[in-house]
Amino acid sequence: MAYDNEKIIKVAENVDRLITMDLKPSPIHELYKAAREYHGKSPTLLAAEKLVERVSPGDSVLLITGALISPFGTGETDGPIGTAGLARILCLHMNARPIILTMPSMVAMVRSTARAAGLNCIEPQQIVEVEDYMRGFVGISSFPIDDGEAIRNSKDLMETFNPKAVISVEVTGSNRLGIYHAYGRDYSRYMFKASRLFEEAKRRNILTIGVGDRGNEIGFGAPKLHEAARKAHPFGEKCRCPCGEGAADVTKVDVTVVAMVSNWGAYGVEAIISALLNNRDAMHDGTLESRMLHASSMEGAVDGRNQTPDYLVDSLPEMIHVGLVEMMRAVLVAAKIESGASGGHEPFGKGKY
Repeated sequence: MAYDNEKIIKVAENVDRLITMDLKPSPIHELYKAAREYHGKSPTLLAAEKLVERVSPGDSVLLITGALISPFGTGETDGPIGTAGLARILCLHMNARPIILTMPSMVAMVRSTARAAGLNCIEPQQIVEVEDYMRGFVGISSFPIDDGEAIRNSKDLMETFNPKAVISVEVTGSNRLGIYHAYGRDYSRYMFKASRLFEEAKRRNILTIGVGDRGNEIGFGAPKLHEAARKAHPFGEKCRCPCGEGAADVTKVDVTVVAMVSNWGAYGVEAIISALLNNRDAMHDGTLESRMLHASSMEGAVDGRNQTPDYLVDSLPEMIHVGLVEMMRAVLVAAKIESGASGGHEPFGKGKY
């Protein structure tokens, strides 16, 4: 796709400044520096470019989200909202077929969040039946907690849907010993084994993208990134469980997007895709952001820091996230990205609606 490279780079730089604002004690600058040096350019821009290059109308994309904060299946508000935003732009503005996977206990919450994003939720098996004239369909399903089932399910998903990309947003990855941590403790018995999905995707040379904010999420497996994650995360080098290997992730992906809040990283990719499509309206607005946050909270998602359903994400209030989304839209306006343009992709598919 031909585009104004200078304009897109400027958009990406402004977006990266927004998503890496340190609004609370955080290792974001160290992690972002490592990711930027590793990729040799803005990771957010790289992720958006690769998605636009690889994903064509009708293609499937697997997205996975769900950060567990208790043994009782409770999930964070960080992750599902960003995932819904990405699914929205992939579905409505690139005419792709997104499938969102999550923890078994979080399916209802993720479904509600996706619906708040303006998407119609169906079973993944039904996604292959979606025709060009049908708009806004996303598959929603769980991913296994059992390791063996996760390995088998990963292969089945690749063979059934032939995805062109696999994306994680705020998903805990395994450490060097295959252990999944929360708060420095071994939560392996409670968490889905999402790293298996990315291992299978890598074996098949499918594009993989990991979005994280602390270093324990999927995407920090490359040596440079893993070293930064071990130093950045409070339990990166040494955890509270007997393994003693720390909670830093070892899952390798093609692109690691780092942000102050993982949702923000997903929004950053969404904003740059909007610029690449030359359609600023492809980026969701503050009203939709608020609606998604309320929907996820009402279906059981909680703030990852306070562990309460208070319409917070990583302890930051709703108005911060709404404001950030509107700032991204302002960046697109300032760059003279058009309103309502298709940018080369037909949002309604090839048929008549």
